[in-house]
Amino acid sequence: MLRTIREHLDEAGSVDDQSYLLTSALSAHESHLARVEFDVVQEYMDVVNVITYGMIYQHDDPDLPPHELVSLPAQ
Repeated sequence: MLRTIREHLDEAGSVDDQSYLLTSALSAHESHLARVEFDVVQEYMDVVNVITYGMIYQHDDPDLPPHELVSLPAQ
């Protein structure tokens, strides 16, 4: 998927005489980062931001984002 997006951005940039960045913001949650293939990501992306502002809501479900969008039970 990243390769296809990169190819389309590069093609559009050739037409527009522009340079388009492919960027992402990734969760800093350890279980989420473990799923990222950084060797592949770095080949196609210009910038990868690792966000930490939501780390206060750590949980063990790797399918949920670790930030404000998660409704957690009161502690």
